Amino acid sequence: AHIGNPCGHSFCGDCGWDWISKTVAPTCASCRSPLSRDRPMLPNFALDSAIRKHIEALNKSGAEGWNEDGARYVEWEERQKCVPQQQPLARCKANY
Repeated sequence: AHIGNPCGHSFCGDCGWDWISKTVAPTCASCRSPLSRDRPMLPNFALDSAIRKHIEALNKSGAEGWNEDGARYVEWEERQKCVPQQQPLARCKANY
């Protein structure tokens, strides 16, 4: 998850980077406020932590697709590989 800089709206990092890549001047997908050109999005560590804990609970509860080799869990893991690089998932997948 990422935060728009400086408006503070949260959104999926992959979706946010996709939105920004389609515009000349980056804006927030929620409020259309101009975003910083240098760092349009920042990681949202608090939301990432909440999501991580929720996914761990899904895994422990045996929810369908959330065991360690389940489709949903595997997709989530793949997305996590792109987070430190702060780039869209499609671009990240091309790098590995």
